Amino acid sequence: MMPPPLEMVELPRLIEALSRPEAYSHPVDEVLVRQTHISCVFLAGPYAYKLKKPVDLGFLDYRRLAQRVHFCEEEVRINRRLAQDVYIGTEWVRQRDGGLFFFGEGARVEVAVKMKRLPDAATFLGRLRAGAAVVSDYEQLADLLGSFYRSAERGPRAEENASLEVVAGNVRENFTQLMPFAGECFDEARLEAIRVQTELQLSRLGPLIARRAMSHACETHGDLRLEHVYRLAPGLSGLVVIDGVEFSERFRFADPAADIAFMVMELEREGAGELGRALVDRYVQISGDEEMRRLIPFYVAYRALVRAKIACFKTKEPELPVAVREAGPARVRAYLELARASLLAP
Repeated sequence: MMPPPLEMVELPRLIEALSRPEAYSHPVDEVLVRQTHISCVFLAGPYAYKLKKPVDLGFLDYRRLAQRVHFCEEEVRINRRLAQDVYIGTEWVRQRDGGLFFFGEGARVEVAVKMKRLPDAATFLGRLRAGAAVVSDYEQLADLLGSFYRSAERGPRAEENASLEVVAGNVRENFTQLMPFAGECFDEARLEAIRVQTELQLSRLGPLIARRAMSHACETHGDLRLEHVYRLAPGLSGLVVIDGVEFSERFRFADPAADIAFMVMELEREGAGELGRALVDRYVQISGDEEMRRLIPFYVAYRALVRAKIACFKTKEPELPVAVREAGPARVRAYLELARASLLAP
């Protein structure tokens, strides 16, 4: 049962208080804080605690405590599909004696997802940048995804959210949310040229997207990025995928091609396009879904625009370090160029 509504604790105070080792019931030498545009993660000893920021970005709304409680519970439920042993549950932040703690008595003022802490070096991003990435990692990821998609929920909800109408709406939403940053983060003419190419591709691929919504759509991961995939042990059983989308069914229920394209886009961004091609090749081999290749460039562009949008949002978040905010425009332009190149690819 939800506790009575309380005055929201301001985010800066939460971050400051939960950065203290004393805020935790278990031994902690140092608390590391990681932030995204929608969450704040506290790495404390063997655990990670993930708060949702009280923001409304149009495609998600975490402003009310009740919403944050719901989506924390959803995050645990959804992510146990590909990381069963990582997601422990939810944990209340309690207020007492003027302090904030993740244990003991006190008024419940905020909620977090509690997870096992995983080593950064084990992520596909960490392995790639350390020169440890191998083709077999991505072939095994394709095997894992193939099994995951085969057992995923299908039916009316999936078909509706993967429909051409919804896909087109998601794509166009990126341009709407990018436009306020024109002139500050990128040149408006460049974005308009990408929008025109996107509409041409939507027109060309529309019948295929609509048809596949009825046959391929399922509950996917939704945010299949390099930093969300971990190699914890050799073999398929050593792969763990975290941080699936919990806040929106229209982003989670999709064509698997749209899901896999996120990883392909990230690999292109890191200059490792050959690994993305290995991922797609293996997935096509095990699934027989040869026609998905026609959609990958379109969805790569879409995913690049999503990341461009997120980079724009970060430029306006005062709680983020100045260096992160100032690096935003360059990241935006790089993602826009990737989107343009993908849309123009043969």
